[in-house]
Amino acid sequence: EEIEIEETTLINQMYDEEKGLYGYFILNETDPFFKKENKVTVKFADEYKYLMVVNRGEATYRKLDKNNSAVFELDVGDGYFVIPYN
Repeated sequence: EEIEIEETTLINQMYDEEKGLYGYFILNETDPFFKKENKVTVKFADEYKYLMVVNRGEATYRKLDKNNSAVFELDVGDGYFVIPYN
């Protein structure tokens, strides 16, 4: 629904037709020379309440906040794969 970013960010949306799920890849695209961290806030549709988040090969599960949002802190070159679900 809405995205707020602090630095250059790549966000790719994917859709799994079999499972009916969207997935998002969120990547800090800042120049590694400058070593800038990046904060990305994503507001998801009201139908979603939870996220599966994969970062550096480890999956975690989160509940979305009261605004149906999640904040991602990305190191240089860091990325998250995010799947919202209810």
